[in-house]
Amino acid sequence: MRASDASFTPYHPYPSPDTQLRRQRLILRAFVAVLFVAFELWRRRHDTYRQLNPLMKVLDAENNTAMEPAHLSQADMVEPIHRRPPTIALDDKRMILTVSLGKEAAKRPLVERAYRSARGPGQFKGYFGVVTDAPENRYAKLQENDDRIYIFQVKEDDVLKDIHPKLAVQYFKTLLLKYVSEVPELDSVEYFNYIDFDIVIGENIDGFDAMILEKRIQAQKEYFAAHPEATKDIPTIYFFEEIDGATKKEPFHAGQFSFDRNSEHCFRLWGKEIIECFLPHKYTLSDQ
Repeated sequence: MRASDASFTPYHPYPSPDTQLRRQRLILRAFVAVLFVAFELWRRRHDTYRQLNPLMKVLDAENNTAMEPAHLSQADMVEPIHRRPPTIALDDKRMILTVSLGKEAAKRPLVERAYRSARGPGQFKGYFGVVTDAPENRYAKLQENDDRIYIFQVKEDDVLKDIHPKLAVQYFKTLLLKYVSEVPELDSVEYFNYIDFDIVIGENIDGFDAMILEKRIQAQKEYFAAHPEATKDIPTIYFFEEIDGATKKEPFHAGQFSFDRNSEHCFRLWGKEIIECFLPHKYTLSDQ
């Protein structure tokens, strides 16, 4: 058979324009499908998080059911906590604080242990702060890999003379909001947990924060019901009761407590009590 008798199909190294267009459409459809699936998975995970996270349950419930008193203006309505919508991410609203004073405290890795317990078992992704008189570079390593750690250096004007070290720690607890308020980057933070630096967190802290938030919201509702003319929250600090606290001189444990931006009045009274009642008598028996 001669070559001229055979049918011949020319070879084209590149696909035709129609074939290229079909391939591009298929690739585009596949890309859109992947984006849709990724978005749907994210949405379901987000909804599940809101359903399971105890803090979001509290905030969502309040946001959906709270009634606004008619006599308050729009400006007033953003003040009380039980009517404040969760417009800022939870991690930006929360902070854990501790106090580390003295040379011995600076030598020990207790702040690091408390921090790691918060980030590890506590699954806490909010801000973490340390009020300390240690050298400025003492906790630098903690800050290297975490931009949510703040080190507050003690100011000389805040140091009380001739005060017992344990009582000094108590006094600086009353200045926590003062130090935080001086950092504009922390203006989003509303809820705070204080822990002594020798305390470790053993499990997810969200459940604890949700419990405190529910108690706070309930207290504010009762306060506004009794004082309808009020436009701001009643100042509160939430302490644990001491074991057998009813039989002790110090019924509350100050090694861990919760507060918010509106607690400043409570801290002023606490600090005044230390200066006027305990400091003159060289009180050293307890740090509670």
